[in-house]
Amino acid sequence: MTEHDASPQGDHNIIVQAQGDGINITVGLPHLTLVPWQNRVRDDLKRDIQILDAAYRAVPLIGRECDLEFLSRWLEGSAIKVATLIGRGGAGKTRLALELLEKMPDDWYAGFLTPEEGRRFIEHSDISAWGWQRPTLIVVDYAAALGLTLAAWLRGLADHSPSKSPLRILLLERHAGLEGGWYHSLFDPSRQPTRVAELFSPLEPRTLAPLDDSAQRREVLGYALARARPFYSERPAPAIPTPGIHVHFDKLLEDPQWADPLLLLMAALVACENGFPAALSLSRPELAKNLADKEARRIRHGFDPQDPQSVQDADLLVHLYACVTLCGGLDRERLLKLAKQECEELGMSYSRGPGAAVNDLAVRAGAVSSIPTMTPDLLAEAFWLGVLGKQNITDGVEVVKRVFPLAVASVVAVLIRSATDFSRAGESLPLAALKAIAESPQADLDLKLVIERALPQDSLALSDFALSLTREIVELLLPIYLYGGSTDGRAVLAGMLDRLSSRQSAIEDRKGALQSITEAVRIYYELSLTKREKFFPELAGSLINLSTRQRGVGDPTGALQSITESVRIYRVLSASSPDQFLPELSLSLNNLSNRQSDTGNFTAGLTSIVEAVEIRRKLSGSDPKKFMPDLAQSLNNLSNRRVQVGDVQGALESISEAVRIFRDLSASDPDRFLLDFARSLGNLSTRQARIGDRDGALESIEETVRVFRDLSVSASKRFLPDLAKSLIALSSMQVEAGNHPDALVSIIDAARILHDLSVLNPDRFLPELALSLSILGDQLCAVGRQREAMETFAKSIRLLEPFYIRYPEAFRAWAPATVRDYLVQSRQLGVEPDEQLLLPYQAVIAEYNLRLEEGESE
Repeated sequence: MTEHDASPQGDHNIIVQAQGDGINITVGLPHLTLVPWQNRVRDDLKRDIQILDAAYRAVPLIGRECDLEFLSRWLEGSAIKVATLIGRGGAGKTRLALELLEKMPDDWYAGFLTPEEGRRFIEHSDISAWGWQRPTLIVVDYAAALGLTLAAWLRGLADHSPSKSPLRILLLERHAGLEGGWYHSLFDPSRQPTRVAELFSPLEPRTLAPLDDSAQRREVLGYALARARPFYSERPAPAIPTPGIHVHFDKLLEDPQWADPLLLLMAALVACENGFPAALSLSRPELAKNLADKEARRIRHGFDPQDPQSVQDADLLVHLYACVTLCGGLDRERLLKLAKQECEELGMSYSRGPGAAVNDLAVRAGAVSSIPTMTPDLLAEAFWLGVLGKQNITDGVEVVKRVFPLAVASVVAVLIRSATDFSRAGESLPLAALKAIAESPQADLDLKLVIERALPQDSLALSDFALSLTREIVELLLPIYLYGGSTDGRAVLAGMLDRLSSRQSAIEDRKGALQSITEAVRIYYELSLTKREKFFPELAGSLINLSTRQRGVGDPTGALQSITESVRIYRVLSASSPDQFLPELSLSLNNLSNRQSDTGNFTAGLTSIVEAVEIRRKLSGSDPKKFMPDLAQSLNNLSNRRVQVGDVQGALESISEAVRIFRDLSASDPDRFLLDFARSLGNLSTRQARIGDRDGALESIEETVRVFRDLSVSASKRFLPDLAKSLIALSSMQVEAGNHPDALVSIIDAARILHDLSVLNPDRFLPELALSLSILGDQLCAVGRQREAMETFAKSIRLLEPFYIRYPEAFRAWAPATVRDYLVQSRQLGVEPDEQLLLPYQAVIAEYNLRLEEGESE
């Protein structure tokens, strides 16, 4: 075989660019085929639902000026740059990419990279020898599905010699985070050279700007109605009221969910049949289900509802299209195999055979060769859930398991997106199917890692499953790499231990979280001794997590030492690479402030958090969507530090700003930000009470309780401790307002929750239950139920006894008061106190008796 020399300067190395309807390939080594934007767009709008598809560009790009400006700056210069755009389904990522590609200068090679081409290229090419002869832009949609391939690409590009022509790689995905998952794996030092991270500009993913302006939202609705009008000519056209004329319409349109352009397009289609008040009153899942049901009816159209075989034919086509959608599309060969399989499994038949079913479905899907998935994603998710979810969940899971081998990565991605988008709407099938796949005897370590890395780090819907899977993977890796094995293998184990610690912490398993992160830090420290450049950033990040876990188990000195070391490392790293490490420095400063506060050094804590806020405010100014959550967290901490140094008004201002930010974020993405919003609201209530704003404090804590109730019901029982804490605070606020009956109801509810929690975790929750009972006793006294109050105080004292004996200082703030309240009620009722109960509290009793002798009022 003849060998070819590949020059990194570009001799004999070309890109293949697909042009027009056909693909003209010029052979060279290595070569890459991109799909030009012209091949992705469509102009033949035949059905109203196609207005939702970015490929039809039915509506002009509106409100994306800042994103286009960012991309324009990013394209400037030479060398290699990688950027990542994120936004949930419907934010407009693909539409923006099409607009960018259309505007590219003629001298650029630009287009979409398909997963198949990406894998082919890496398998048959030496990336480090690839020479692009002209400026090149590669757009990768659904980048997470190509994670391993992209990691290999970037590894090769990191070793590439400088090129005269720029290369740009734009990654599009819903979620991407530096702390873990598919995105972190692209530059993870355990598997990648440190130089890979330097290819990213910026390293932090950029979140698409939302459509916050009501005028822009009206504009999108107007264009959508105009394009939909021909399909509803028999109906009166819904009108968009002039601003200020229809107050209810204006208020509906201000809802944060309409910040996603896709939702506005969907609302316009629903409004064509039901009017705007009904359309704008629907939630995101409801809109998607409404239109998905319409698509199912379209596929059934033409079949005779009176003919049993015809009904079965329609049912089979709808079922097959749901399976195709779950797979992200299928070619005819795989679909025919699926059709035969499903006919046998379901005991169904198609009147003209499985081959005819494939052909008929292709016609209804508008396909020539392969059968595409339904677009956009949100509609596709609603469709397959509406079809397979109608069965009992066991049957639905079995269908997913049968389909899974046909498109492993795509099915995993669709299940994760569906769980994220529809779990709050009560859909449990996606999560059940993910569990069944991961727990299958056929699921090896590689498959488990694929699923785990695809899981978002901060999704409430998937958190319990993610914890279980991460723990299982760690248990598989520990015997091999804990004290030996390859450097890469040990680094993978350290990364998984770090991720496990985060997931354990999220469910309040503090001891387990500390144990996991301690092992991770030990491994990273050993690795950094021999490969400092590669593992120094990972060591710094794991030290932040170690500090947090140490604080959680009551080791403030160790926590301060760990975070101080992390700050020191990040200052060194950010001095040489500010774009990459300033966000991490601000995070470590944020944590340092907390640790300094824990040890009583409030002035130093204030200095650290002020520096963190300054960094994050600057970062959020250049990219608000990306850095606003971090800014809000720092503002929360700044509020705490200001209280500690006596600046009560400043503390209120800081927490008020944090609440405003989290309110907006949680409205548009509740799965990620609702918990932060609720906790910041609780802090706001405390600050308002401190300055005497009782009405404001009561309103804030009532909203906090409502949010935590919703989370505890719809997301996970792990939010019950937060709910109990907020109920205790609510009870106190109600007492301040003179509303003793409601205060009693609130504290009874809190005590009930803490009682149930203490059965499962007595070490953590029995002291909190004792506190709630102490407060309950006070409330019973306030409504004249003295005997019940005395008995409740006694229960509190009895529960607290073993903890008070061991840690008297930890409970000195309220335990003595509870003992005194018990003694007061006993005295007033003429009942002898229980001497055995009071044995551990003799010092408290002696002080109480002394005060009585001195004439102090009970």
